[in-house]
Formats: sequence, C-alpha cells, structure tokens
Amino acid sequence: MKKLVLMSIVSFGAIISLQAQCCNVVSSNGLSAVSSNDKCVVTASGLAGDCAKGPDSDKDGVADADDVCADVFGIAENKGCPAISDDEAATLAEALYGINFKTGSDVITEDSYEKLDRVTKVMELKSFYKLYIAGHTDSAGDDAFNLDLSKKRAVAVKKYFEDKGIASSRLVAEGFGETKPVAPNDTEEGMAKNRRVELKIRF
Repeated sequence: MKKLVLMSIVSFGAIISLQAQCCNVVSSNGLSAVSSNDKCVVTASGLAGDCAKGPDSDKDGVADADDVCADVFGIAENKGCPAISDDEAATLAEALYGINFKTGSDVITEDSYEKLDRVTKVMELKSFYKLYIAGHTDSAGDDAFNLDLSKKRAVAVKKYFEDKGIASSRLVAEGFGETKPVAPNDTEEGMAKNRRVELKIRF
C-alpha cells in the first residue's frame, strides 16, 4: 500500500514540474492552458497542454527554441524579433534607388555612401538583423551580361557593409539581372526603376 502511494506522489510531482515549464500553449481539447506566473492550468481534458516548444522568456508568444530574439519582445512574423521601425523602413526605401554605380560597372559611386552608411548604422544597432541584398538591371543589352552585372553589384554592396564591420554571416547577396522588373522597360523612367538594389531585413 505504501509503495503504491509513493508511486502516485512521484507521478503527480512530475506533472507539476511539467506544468511549470508550459507557457503559451493550448490543451489537447483546444482550450487555453496558460495561467499567470508562467504556469499552465489543468484544463477539462486533465492535460496541461503541449510543452514541446519549451519556455518563452520574453513572453511574446514565440518559444525560445524558435525565437531569434529570445530576450526581446517581438512578433511571430519576424521570428520573435521586434517589428521594423518606420525610420528603419524609410532608410531601406531611400537606399532602393539611392545606390548608384559607374555605367556598366559594379563600382559604387560616392553619392551612394551616405545612404549605405545609414543602413550600416541600422545593422550596427540591431545585431539580430540580417540583410538580403538583391541586384536588378533593366533589359538593355545582353541578358547574360545583365545577370552577371546584377550579381557583381549586389556583391559590391555586400562588401561595402563588410568593410564597415558588418559580419559576412549577416549578409546575403544575389543578382537577378532583368528577370524581375518593377516597371515596363519601354521608357527611360521604367528602365531607371528596374535598375535597383533592394535591401531587405531578414531574421
């Protein structure tokens, strides 16, 4: 009899320990299983919920195991990192058509430095940001040349950030040539829009 009681206590203790680790989970019957103090309540199903994802240190609904910014409150769309601010979005938008190169070359012109430096500042302040750099051209000239040029220009921008101290592991550069136009290539204005380097924050 004593042995049976002891086994019950041990089992009950294991359940309590499991419940204490639950956070932002749902029980097997679909009801919320979260209570205050980061502990889960026992629902009508008699189950505290699915603890497989583990703790959520910053209480943003993204488990630490999946949270790129586990110590900072964020949003699920950004893998647990904070939303990009309006100022940061504006900085990236300014760079879209503000990064210029010498004609037919991957050499960045000096009038582009200020905008690139602003992006560098954003990357310095937000160490969890990663930057995707995509090079594009208009349709003038040879397709293969344009593809190669767009790749070289994207890599040149990547190198600029690396030279400013941004780790290479946080930067990805790709070129698409003329394959992703944002405007018709039958006008000068349209072609100018298609000659661009897009910078996108990733997590």
